Amino acid sequence: GSNRLHNFALTIDAKTIEESQAIETRVRETIARKHKFDSADESALGSYNKLEDVIETMKIFQAIKIFIWIIGIGTLIAGVVGVSNIMLIVVKERTKEIGIRKAIGASPASVVGLILLESILITTIAGYIGLILGTGLMEGVNFIVEQQYAASAATNGGNGDTLFRNPTVNLN
Repeated sequence: GSNRLHNFALTIDAKTIEESQAIETRVRETIARKHKFDSADESALGSYNKLEDVIETMKIFQAIKIFIWIIGIGTLIAGVVGVSNIMLIVVKERTKEIGIRKAIGASPASVVGLILLESILITTIAGYIGLILGTGLMEGVNFIVEQQYAASAATNGGNGDTLFRNPTVNLN
């Protein structure tokens, strides 16, 4: 008939799924009593609880955040190991020089300072070179993809779909 209601929405301030489901049940029972249908009849009154989706999405984002922390900590540990190896190699290669410096009268602090300065300098230069190479590589990939897009647009009459812009499989 013409007096049918197709959908309505309620916004509630529930913090847990149980609280949200309890409110949903009370609303369903109230409407079922007023309009004379069984409250368990899903075809008479369907419901959708978005809080369940929100909580599931929040769990996914929390897992992603934990994963990023693990990757970050692993990267820092790898960096510490790399710098430690550089320092160890510097000390091993320069054992005689360090001995001569100490024999001449260099303080242990000046020897440690020299090794730390050298390690920091090597690490900084290598990190900067890696940053430049990584940026250059990504710019090169971007240039190639843009060229592919332009060539595809020219051959397809303005439709420049590429694998990266429109990942599809042609089944014809």
